[in-house]
Amino acid sequence: MAFGKVHIIAVLVKKELKLVFFDWIFYLTICAVFLISSFILENIIGSIQGRGIRAGSDPLIFPYLVAMSLSMVYISLSSVVSIVKEKNEGTLLVLFYGPIRLISYILSKYFKELIAYGVVVIFIVIYFLFISFLTNLNLSIEFVQIIISSFFLASCLIGLGLFISTLTTGITKAIILFILIVLGFSGIEILHRLLLNLSLVTGSTTLGYFRESAGIISKIMVVISPLSYFLRSYDAVYSKAPGAYSVYLCFSIIYTLFFLLCSRFMLKYKGIIPKG
Repeated sequence: MAFGKVHIIAVLVKKELKLVFFDWIFYLTICAVFLISSFILENIIGSIQGRGIRAGSDPLIFPYLVAMSLSMVYISLSSVVSIVKEKNEGTLLVLFYGPIRLISYILSKYFKELIAYGVVVIFIVIYFLFISFLTNLNLSIEFVQIIISSFFLASCLIGLGLFISTLTTGITKAIILFILIVLGFSGIEILHRLLLNLSLVTGSTTLGYFRESAGIISKIMVVISPLSYFLRSYDAVYSKAPGAYSVYLCFSIIYTLFFLLCSRFMLKYKGIIPKG
């Protein structure tokens, strides 16, 4: 029984990946990642070599974060539209006339996006290894840890995106809702860190009040925002706190599982019930 489910998921993932790898947007995303990363790297290398500025401990980490973010945009939006697109085309119900269960369907969507992200990351890592070889800028162990963290962030965003895809009936609505949620997460996190730094510098009572308020909101965001998990795992990497790093990765797994189960519930609640 378990082998049969795994086989069904594998078949669905293979079918989905064929669509991804024959999609010109996938390769356009990779090209955009390389072009923007190259522009940033050119400025960094120029500052280090031409102007005599010392290289930081991880000069390649910022370009990688930019490349990762661009890749996340593609993967996230792809997950957001995946289910709602099939609902609109009427192909979703047809799938369940066969031996396909909801959880197999959802997991196939999840693994398809995660594998697609992995392929993009492989191209990015090869690119940065090449840059490292040409410039003698070393890739640190922290760089590797950030790559691992990025997979967990991608996992969270895919789970959230699939859930949003089950909620809405239109592709545009799904994309807008996802963007608003991510911007909300990002805005609150940035506001909290900004007020925290300002209050430490100025010592203002008013700023201290806002810092406490933002701190309360931030504690809530730690639970509901995948960006918070990534940022805190990032902080843990550079503060040499492997325990905290592991904890936030575990939180990411729980977050992903929660939204995958919510996606299954929403499809079942809306009447997308497979045979058996």
